[in-house]
Parts: sequence; structure tokens; C-alpha cells
Amino acid sequence: MGLIGIRNGPLSAFALICCLHGLLTPQVAAGAEESAYRWVNVTMTAPFPARDGAGALVYNDRMWLIGGWDSQNKVYFPLDCVNDVWSSEDGAHWECHTACVPWHPRQYHDVAVFDNKLWVLEGWNQENRKDVWYSSDGVHWREVPDTPWRPRHAASIFVYRNNLWMVAGNNMQPDVWKLERIE
Repeated sequence: MGLIGIRNGPLSAFALICCLHGLLTPQVAAGAEESAYRWVNVTMTAPFPARDGAGALVYNDRMWLIGGWDSQNKVYFPLDCVNDVWSSEDGAHWECHTACVPWHPRQYHDVAVFDNKLWVLEGWNQENRKDVWYSSDGVHWREVPDTPWRPRHAASIFVYRNNLWMVAGNNMQPDVWKLERIE
């Protein structure tokens, strides 16, 4: 019996048929091991509508789900974005902190934990947005005024050296911004 590594290509189907008939033995990549990871279903009945383009993060020992597109509303796709805020300690039991925050409903926005607060930046709902909001509890939100950068969605957001950074996004500009806390 021969030994062969099966890869995508014109001979893949032939190699698979030979393996099934015992003519070849599939070769396992060197160093391959059994996985040390597995997926566990926590719930199939979370109380929030199914969505995409939501913001997700961990803050104060809770998982947070913020905004996004309500994918149950197929008639108004992609018009029906939400601006609700949910959190959970265990992924099975979710609490709605508010069904409607003061910021405009959106999807493909970015979220971060910075300065011990939840942050929501930019996003999309029929147009790119450029607003920035923060909250300590997910219910009461304040806007950072006078955002100087161009509207966008799907930027890259991270916290580095005690600043909140934003890089590029769907505005297709190679710009980099940082938000500093003014003492």
C-alpha cells in the first residue's frame, strides 16, 4: 500500500478514491496532534434577535453584545439595524441593559474597552458614521464631540499605551488616529 499526502488539485479525487479502496494511506502532516480544543453549544435560545455586524467585547467580567443588523427582518435588509445593549456572565443567560441607546442604530461599528468604559465608534446604517460614544454601565451613554476624522465603518480599533487607536476602515483612507484622555 502506498503513502500519499492528499491536497487540493486534479489528483485529489483520484487519491481519495484510492484511499477509500485501501490502495493508498492518507499521510498526516508531521507534528499533527489531536486537538486540545472543542466547541460547546451554550444555548440555542438567546433572547436577542440573531444579528450580524454587532460589536462584542468583555467588560467588567461580562460578555457584551452591542448593536448590529437584525437579521430576522429580511424585508428591510440591511435597513433594520439595532442599537440595543446585552451582556452575560455565562453566555446562557443574557440581560438587555437597554433596547435603544441614544446613538444611531448601526452595524459594522467597532467597540473597545478603554479608560474603564465601553466604547462604540463609527459604523454603518445607510451611510458611514463618525460618532464616538462611551458608557460605564451600557445604559447611560455620552458622546465625544467634534470627531475630526472622516466617516467610516469596519475600522481597526485597539488600546495601546493608554490611548484608543483607530486605523483606516471602509473610508479607504490610510489614516491613523488616537484618542487621548485629557487630564
